[in-house]
Amino acid sequence: MVAVILLARFALAGVFTLASVTKLLDRKAFERGLTQFGVSDQLAGGLSYVIPLAEIAIAAAFLIDWLALDAAASALVLLGAFSVAITVNLVRGRRPECHCFGVLKPEPIGSGVLIRNGILGGLSALVLLRGQGLQLDTVFIVRPALVGILTGALVILVAAESWVLLRVLGQQGRMLARLDGLEGAKRRAGLPVNDLAPAFQLPDANGQLRSLRALVDANRPVMLIFVSPTCRTCHALLPEIATWQQQLREHLTILLISTGTAESNRPLLAYQPAESVLLQAGTEVLSAYESPGPPSAVLVGPAGTIASRLASGPVEIRALVGEILGTGEPSTRVPVTAS
Repeated sequence: MVAVILLARFALAGVFTLASVTKLLDRKAFERGLTQFGVSDQLAGGLSYVIPLAEIAIAAAFLIDWLALDAAASALVLLGAFSVAITVNLVRGRRPECHCFGVLKPEPIGSGVLIRNGILGGLSALVLLRGQGLQLDTVFIVRPALVGILTGALVILVAAESWVLLRVLGQQGRMLARLDGLEGAKRRAGLPVNDLAPAFQLPDANGQLRSLRALVDANRPVMLIFVSPTCRTCHALLPEIATWQQQLREHLTILLISTGTAESNRPLLAYQPAESVLLQAGTEVLSAYESPGPPSAVLVGPAGTIASRLASGPVEIRALVGEILGTGEPSTRVPVTAS
C-alpha cells in the first residue's frame, strides 16, 4: 500500500503538471474553451491564468510530505468542479471542446472525460484517506529498493512529458511556417467585394431545398459559413456560431454550408437548427466562392453580391463578426441593414 500511495502522488503530480503547462502554452484557446462552457468573457480571462497556476501548485504540493493531503483535497475540489461543469453541459445537449490538456488534446466533452476525472479523483481520494503520516524520506530509508522504482518512474514521466511538449512546440513552429507560406494565398482567396455571389440551391438537413435567391431580401443579408463534419476546428467554433446567431438575428441570417449527409453532420445539428445547415454533395459551393477550405465565411448582401472579404479560419471569422457587431476595426466595411 505504501508503494501504491507514493506512485499515486507521483502520477497525480505529473498529470497536473502536464495539464498546467499545456494550458499555458495556448492560454487563449483555453480561455475560449471556458467561454464555450458558459463562463463570462471577463471571468474566463482571469480563470485562464488561475486554473493552470492552481494545477501547478497542486502538482508541487503532491511532492511535499506535509502538503500532500492538502494537495489531494484541492485536486478533488478542482476535479469535482470540472465534472459538474461537464455534466451540466452534457445534460443541456452541448458538447463544447475540452482543453483539459491545452494544446495537447483538445476534444469535445463526453463520458470519456468524466471517466478520466473519476480515475484521477479516485487516486486523490486514496492519497487523502491513506496517506496520513506517510513521508518520502522515511520510506526511502526503510525501503531503499523503492527509491530506484520511484526515481525511475519519475524520470520516465518527466522524459515523456518533455518529449510530448517538444513535439507540440515543433508542430506549432511548423504550423506557423506553413501559415507564413500560405499568407499570400490567403490574401488572394475569395471573390472580390461587389461581385455577384454564385447562386446555389441546396437541401437543408431536413431535406428541404433552399436557394440563395430566396434567402437574400431587401432587409436581411446572409452570412455563409463553410464547415465540414470532419473539421475539428469547425466543431470547436460551433458554440460561438450559435452565440453569433443570437446576437445578429435582427440583422442577418447565418447559414452553415457543409458536405455529406444529415447523419454525418449530427454534431453540427447539436448546435444548429436543421434549416440552418445546408448540405452540398462535394465542395462545389465552397469552390464557387473560392474558399481555401473550412472553416471560412463570407457575407452576401441584400442585392445578392459579395459584401465582405472571405474570412478564412477562426481568427478571421471572429474579426468579420466583430466588424458586423461594431466591436472590431473593419478592413472592408460591411453593409448591414437592421430589419
